[in-house]
Amino acid sequence: MKQKGNNKITLKIPQQSKKITLLILTGVAVLLILLAAVMHYNKWDIAYGLSCNIAATCITVLILAWVYSIVGGEPLQQEINNLKKVGEQNAKEIKNQIGTFKQIIKVTKSGLDAGLIEVIPERQESSRDKWHEFISSNEFFPEKVDVLGKVVQRVFSSLTNKHERDRLINLIKKGCNIRILILDPKGDAAKKRMEHDSGGAVGRLTLPEIELKEAIDDIKEQIKETKGSFVLKYYNTTPYCQIIRIGEQMLVTNYLYKKNGRYCPTFFLQENPSGKLFNIYMEHFESIINSDTVRDIYDT
Repeated sequence: MKQKGNNKITLKIPQQSKKITLLILTGVAVLLILLAAVMHYNKWDIAYGLSCNIAATCITVLILAWVYSIVGGEPLQQEINNLKKVGEQNAKEIKNQIGTFKQIIKVTKSGLDAGLIEVIPERQESSRDKWHEFISSNEFFPEKVDVLGKVVQRVFSSLTNKHERDRLINLIKKGCNIRILILDPKGDAAKKRMEHDSGGAVGRLTLPEIELKEAIDDIKEQIKETKGSFVLKYYNTTPYCQIIRIGEQMLVTNYLYKKNGRYCPTFFLQENPSGKLFNIYMEHFESIINSDTVRDIYDT
């Protein structure tokens, strides 16, 4: 007998004791057979019949017990043990799933509290798609659009493309305020980034300044005395991230050393009362646009 915690007592019968018990029962069966023979000899028919029946039953049970012991032990107990193992495995798996669900709920809650909608492993086309959604929508009208980056090719193409530029102008006339900050290709920060970037020049995707200036002149001429505004400037400070803020939503790509921006992780953020991440990156944008590292594109 073994005594475990909580005063629970369990009884464990050794395998050797089981064999001894079978031997004893076998001996009892043999004695019953001999007793039946004596009763038959003395013609005690009733007692003889009763003894034979008991002996036959005992022998049958013993034969089955011996067969089970030799061939497969205790089949029922084996099945019980198998079911017990399966139950323990299922319980462990359920416990792990519950732990995973709790972790998911915790991460989801913290993400929502911070204003995080989605994490995109690589930026790739996410910023391009977001800008296309903004420029091509007939119903979506954001009051604020802010862009910060090394080079934002999709934004430049919208400025120089007559059809898309007209759409931007119409949005500005309705009251949209657009601010764009591009890393100054002639500044020291761009040169340093070129050294740290993955085999590329920061300024290689910038459009010719003449074409860009003509687009800006066209925009400023058409938005005079309208509700909205348009600003495009160069900044000359370390490019930590790319920001595309359209209304209450924002895509943020944090630049990594020796990693092209399009292959860096991107956060999809939502502005809300508790969305601290959105506010942190907007403070970063405001600090740059209001710093003395910013120059007008005409200041060449």
